[in-house]
Amino acid sequence: MTTRRIRTAIAAAAAAGLLVTGSGCSTSMRDLPIPGTGVSGDTIEIEAEFEEALNLAQGAPVKVNGVDSGKVTSIEIGDYTAIVTMDVRTDAKLHDGATARLRYTTPLGELFVDITNPPRGEELSDGGKLTLKNTDTAPTVEDALAQASLLVNGGGLAQLQTITEELNAALGGNEEDIRLLLGQASTFLTEANSTTASVDAVLTSLNSLSGTLGSRERLINRAMKEIRPAAQVLRRATPELTELLNAVERFSAAANDTVNATRSQLLALLGEFEPVLAELASNRGRFNEMLRKIVTAADTLRGVIPGDYLSISLDLHLDGIQAGNLPVLQDLLDILDITAPIGDVLDELGLGNLLPRLPADPASRTGNDSRSGGPGGGGGGGSSGNPLSLDGVVTGLLGGGS
Repeated sequence: MTTRRIRTAIAAAAAAGLLVTGSGCSTSMRDLPIPGTGVSGDTIEIEAEFEEALNLAQGAPVKVNGVDSGKVTSIEIGDYTAIVTMDVRTDAKLHDGATARLRYTTPLGELFVDITNPPRGEELSDGGKLTLKNTDTAPTVEDALAQASLLVNGGGLAQLQTITEELNAALGGNEEDIRLLLGQASTFLTEANSTTASVDAVLTSLNSLSGTLGSRERLINRAMKEIRPAAQVLRRATPELTELLNAVERFSAAANDTVNATRSQLLALLGEFEPVLAELASNRGRFNEMLRKIVTAADTLRGVIPGDYLSISLDLHLDGIQAGNLPVLQDLLDILDITAPIGDVLDELGLGNLLPRLPADPASRTGNDSRSGGPGGGGGGGSSGNPLSLDGVVTGLLGGGS
């Protein structure tokens, strides 16, 4: 047997073996793996639940934070959700809280799974799952076209012409007013913009106030609870308060009438007060010194008069009277309210012999024999009711009288 025949026999035997094996195991092309669906390196299997998988294909890429990190291995349906199984490389290090979204590579491209992986969290292990709350589907081109069709055909776009016509009718002929309004609005906005610092300060103050009120919330709540009885008392006393307010209103009306009636007098009185107040204002710097002097004088007077009486020493200079100036002495007696003759007064004071030129009045002297002092005596001891006594003269000098 030649070599060529041997090779032919071996090939026929191999083909027969393949046919027998294929018929016994029922293997078909569907069971063979799809090229390009595998992932190189170590991987973990992750399941993700989607409300709809659209036209996601087996073998679609899986990107983790924008980097190709896996492939879709299978798509199944369960409990009205699409369950997508993916092989993801372990070096992607998916964390708990990762989210998955179905997106298109381009508006007319293919779908892929875009996984957003948080920087921290517990790392997912093999068999991890992403539930519906962590998955969604990006809007498709079909969705965008449907929304645009709704806007054009059944939305408010059809009313745009009507809106334009109504605006033209409202603005037509009012251009100057509208221009003025826009100018005022521009001025207002400019001024408002210039006061942003003040507004910011007010907001900062309000924030501080809010913080203060928040820190005293317990105190405010207690105050609100304690004020409730007072509010109840006020509610019961509402009629009396109303009557009081009515009385105050009537009083205000009467006071207003009075003020109106005496307006000129009040203005005149206030005008008279003006120079007094002006003088007080001009001397306001002297008040402290005056008060200090009054206090000093009071202390001195307290030392001079320790009791209820004051001792006074008087020197009477009568040179003018000796020269014959009697009217001066008579004026002094009139001031002291003394009606006795001048000679009797001098005798009572012990000055009768000092003025020999003065005429004597025997009748007056005879009528005053009861006094203890003689014509040449000193200040006698007459009764306190005698105006010619020393007591009476001193009383007259101090402002009294007989």
